[in-house]
Amino acid sequence: MRALGPQRIVVAILILVLAGVAGSFFGAGEGDDRGVEETPLLGVTTPPATFSAWDLISGGEATRFAELADEAGSRRDLESLVDADRVPLERTIFAPTNEALAAFEAEVDLTNPLELVEFISYHAVDGANLRSSELAMLDGQSLTTILGQPVDIRVVDDAIVLNGVATVISSNVTDNGVVHIIDMALQAAE
Repeated sequence: MRALGPQRIVVAILILVLAGVAGSFFGAGEGDDRGVEETPLLGVTTPPATFSAWDLISGGEATRFAELADEAGSRRDLESLVDADRVPLERTIFAPTNEALAAFEAEVDLTNPLELVEFISYHAVDGANLRSSELAMLDGQSLTTILGQPVDIRVVDDAIVLNGVATVISSNVTDNGVVHIIDMALQAAE
């Protein structure tokens, strides 16, 4: 193998630098709001291989919701990126913070397996990846959850409020849906 001369090394480095700049300028992460990992080489950002709703809630401020979803048998649903027919999943999840669930569990018993499944099902909408901007456009309307019950959406002082009580704190795009972290647990009407 022949050694590269200094000029060829400089050209190779220049190509790598320009490729990194072009990649970050023309699309690395463009239109892709998933979590990104910074690679040490040239500061190029690349999305993680997969980033599911489960990854988000089990590693953030909604870990208690993740625990309850796991107990309800919903973990696989939150991890899956495609359905049984290999069609990419679309779902919107409203995940209460740990603090919100602690307050809710002080008032409501979630040890009954059926009630737990209903509780988790009321916090998810299948068939749509609704970002916060899209939720805001639904002001005054409602969404039907997996449980079959509606969640009312209002915009109050530029905040998205669900059922008149829960405020969306943050919205996060994942590979299998959008997770909205909310400050109160939702409760279906009786």
